[in-house]
Amino acid sequence: MEKKMSRIIKKYPNRRLYDTKLSKYITLESVKKLVVENEKFIIEDTKSKKNLTKNILLQIISEQEENTKPLFSSELLFHFIRFYDDLSKIDAVDYLKKSFDMLEVKKNIENKKI
Repeated sequence: MEKKMSRIIKKYPNRRLYDTKLSKYITLESVKKLVVENEKFIIEDTKSKKNLTKNILLQIISEQEENTKPLFSSELLFHFIRFYDDLSKIDAVDYLKKSFDMLEVKKNIENKKI
């Protein structure tokens, strides 16, 4: 995600998240809702200015895995970890992105039928 997006969420050292668009503190659940609603944003560390978006999204996924029916089996996670040391991971990432894009298209088509 690019830094020039209008919605910036700031992460403070006390782990609180501040939505600059709403001018208020938000929760991880609120961030998840932004993702579900396809809102574009970045999450930025207030001290270092480092982009923490991916870290926070992984945290949300981790909590989802604990609190709901898991999407990722242990075997699938083993595969992900193996790809980090494999030269073919670029192909795998491209394949995963295209697969999720197709799932999104299918979901949109099904929603229009309802």
